[in-house]
Amino acid sequence: YLFIPDPQKAWVEKDPELNHIWWPTNNVNILYLNTLKFPFNNPLFRKAISMAIDRNLLEKTAYFGTGGYDVSPTGIIPAQQKEWLDPTLTSLAASLVTYNPKAAQQLLTSIGFVKNSAGQLCGPDGKPLPTFKILVGAGWTDFISMAQVISQELQEIGISTTIDQEPWNTYIS
Repeated sequence: YLFIPDPQKAWVEKDPELNHIWWPTNNVNILYLNTLKFPFNNPLFRKAISMAIDRNLLEKTAYFGTGGYDVSPTGIIPAQQKEWLDPTLTSLAASLVTYNPKAAQQLLTSIGFVKNSAGQLCGPDGKPLPTFKILVGAGWTDFISMAQVISQELQEIGISTTIDQEPWNTYIS
């Protein structure tokens, strides 16, 4: 759980013959949604959000391209996927995390969510969706960077967000 900004530049490039990095994946980053509340209770709405997020950009922004982006939406770390991920689901898994904001917008439209003239996403009732919070730990620069990218990408499909940085004790509770 050590964060070194741009380890390729900060370490490896200083002496590429001797300096190497090993960055094992031992955890996942997850955007948690309250699936008990509208609109997150709609699986197609959640799929549209997933399609609107460029995970490669997240990995490049937060981990300088060294994090080893994995396309599986399962939360199973790469070293365990062979044992735990049904190989017949690989294609489906990849389709769930493919960055495609146009398709995300089309999916939202198909379930009654459309942008108004101000660019705000409105629910099937015609009312603009509220601004949603993205909660991150204060000072967690990688998570804050990802939240900024996600916020920008969701804005493109009409979803407004704010980033709420909380100290660890508040965040975890």
